[in-house]
Amino acid sequence: MMKNGDGNGDADRSRQQRTIQFIKDCRDKLENCMDGLIYALQIMAELYGLAPSGQYEVEYGFGDIIYSYEEERQTGGSMW
Repeated sequence: MMKNGDGNGDADRSRQQRTIQFIKDCRDKLENCMDGLIYALQIMAELYGLAPSGQYEVEYGFGDIIYSYEEERQTGGSMW
């Protein structure tokens, strides 16, 4: 059995790519959940007159060395 780092480069890159994809998937799911929650809270705030109705923009800033949404967007979806 090989320890981490003792394998060949292709296996290491493959493992890293799976990890990055997992991080991206988790972030996407979290953003989706947060968007739904924020929308529900906005509706409630409007109904009770706690916030003005209208458009809003949500910006997520997940800082991470491994994965950058901006970087992926600029490369057209390819991390490599």
